Amino acid sequence: VVKEMLRDVPIPPGFDDTELRRSTEPIGRFGLGVAVTGAVACAWVERNDAAARDAMRDAREWQVLQDMVAEGEWPKVLWESADGWLAGTVDVERVRSTLGCDQR
Repeated sequence: VVKEMLRDVPIPPGFDDTELRRSTEPIGRFGLGVAVTGAVACAWVERNDAAARDAMRDAREWQVLQDMVAEGEWPKVLWESADGWLAGTVDVERVRSTLGCDQR
């Protein structure tokens, strides 16, 4: 399921999805989507370079987030955080905090 969710998501160099694939907690598809997209977004924000900005510019197109819209607020939170970061109106630390990067 993790690989399916990542199908159209740009993956940062060195990103390791092993822990995401090993998870045995019953978190449901939405919870897994939060974990997967959050981990990828956090990895890109940590890079904080041109490639990261390019990757996050397309986050609204990630199918996994599109599939989650009707179920909860996470896609909106991720998109608004990315938009603020890309526009320079939200700093990296705030984005990291909003996305829970320190908890991943």
